[in-house]
Amino acid sequence: MLQIRKEQLQVFEALKKTKFIETMEKQLKINFPQKVGVITSQALSLLINTTIIKLEKFNIVRECDVERYLYLMFTFSFNIDSDFEYRWIQDILVDEVLSGDLKMKLMYQIAEQKINDYK
Repeated sequence: MLQIRKEQLQVFEALKKTKFIETMEKQLKINFPQKVGVITSQALSLLINTTIIKLEKFNIVRECDVERYLYLMFTFSFNIDSDFEYRWIQDILVDEVLSGDLKMKLMYQIAEQKINDYK
């Protein structure tokens, strides 16, 4: 029987995280060239990693949800989780009843409404 040690799993997780960060850097550069253009590659990587760690505290751990959150950040504000203008994001993040997926769906619904109201 094949046994994988805890240390081996940690290495796989670290590699997976690194690959995700690299993928997100590319996606953000494509979708938000003006905002990414003013950030160094190292700073962008750090921002993504910090966001991943921050979102874990709110039970948002799936890559697709982290990606969606990053898109909200780059659309509205890098400080979306602390900027008072986006209090609705903060309220959703701290809601312990909602799953990570539901939090992201709700954030996107409200964001879409706000964008449509702005037009």
